[in-house]
Amino acid sequence: MTPPLSSHGFLLENITFWQQQAPAPTLSRHDGGGSGGARNSKLRQGAAALLEWAGNDWLRLEIAQGLTMLSAQNMKGRPAAADMAVVGEMWAQRLAGREAWNEELDRIRIQTAFKMLADFEEWPNVAELIRNLPPRLIPRQMLEPPKLDMEKGPSGRPFERSFETGNERKNNMTDLSQYRQDAKGNLIPLANIKETDLLRDELVMEIVGKAQAVQANIADFKQQAMDDIAAFAQLSADRYDVKLGGKKGNISLHSFDGQYRVNLAIQDTLVFDEGLLAAKALIDECINEWTEGSRSELKTLINAAFQVDKEGNLSTARVLGLRRLDIEDHKWQKAMEALSDSLQVHTSKPFVRVYKRDEAGAYQLMNLDIAKV
Repeated sequence: MTPPLSSHGFLLENITFWQQQAPAPTLSRHDGGGSGGARNSKLRQGAAALLEWAGNDWLRLEIAQGLTMLSAQNMKGRPAAADMAVVGEMWAQRLAGREAWNEELDRIRIQTAFKMLADFEEWPNVAELIRNLPPRLIPRQMLEPPKLDMEKGPSGRPFERSFETGNERKNNMTDLSQYRQDAKGNLIPLANIKETDLLRDELVMEIVGKAQAVQANIADFKQQAMDDIAAFAQLSADRYDVKLGGKKGNISLHSFDGQYRVNLAIQDTLVFDEGLLAAKALIDECINEWTEGSRSELKTLINAAFQVDKEGNLSTARVLGLRRLDIEDHKWQKAMEALSDSLQVHTSKPFVRVYKRDEAGAYQLMNLDIAKV
């Protein structure tokens, strides 16, 4: 690459005329068997799986190309060839959720980031790829017009000088690596940002990257655990020629020595439909009849059950608690019936919990909440 010029136009020049020195392993739709040994055979299998997964999507093709190159490095912790398509899908989902990708602007960025990962000794995760992405070079005409630069001439009076002069007018690209976007979306020159602020931002982004990797691992663990439990439940049912349908939930599995227990539970979120209004009207009629000329504590107690939180949501537990009151009034019983009929299951969320038995014989939860570890 040519050395930097006084302006940033050399970046566009280098990217435009850059040629790869040593080509990395490329994907081929006609890559045959050959006699390259077991390792090369597995590499070809992984490359073929990635190629089939990528299809004609440019972003997936770049990910597949990069993962194939990394696989050829024989890094420690490299995924198996059969799992490369799954790894590619995970990387694609993480990248797709990060920003809106543009083939013209971002293809070279992804290629450059993968080249940086090739120097790693251990297999990297997608967070490392994101951290090594170079800044996007955006055509100058897509940016807001630059502000005028005010300087003082020999006479001491200010005069206006255009931000673009000389060779700068020949360039139509801006090097965003010299800027940092603030919370309001403004581009701030690095020279105008305090060193402490830059160090703080670097620390936060480093921790965020690690947290995102941990979050992805936990999500993968949860999905894999639920799939394995469901498969085992079906395997057990196959002994009796029974086909299980629907979601598998509320299953407990124990290790052979009883030291560990795995629970798969389904938690339902309950909500009330419009029938709650009829139930509330009947309850109000009962309260008004009962409290005439008597103390109002009962009315206060029941009204408290229908109070909403800051988000405007009712407490399902408090409302349903009214059904436990032993009241024989016919109108009250009709209100409780309307209350039950208005209850609906809004969502069902699966949970996987792992327990370990302590010295006292009680199962203790292996907490995966970062705040409780």
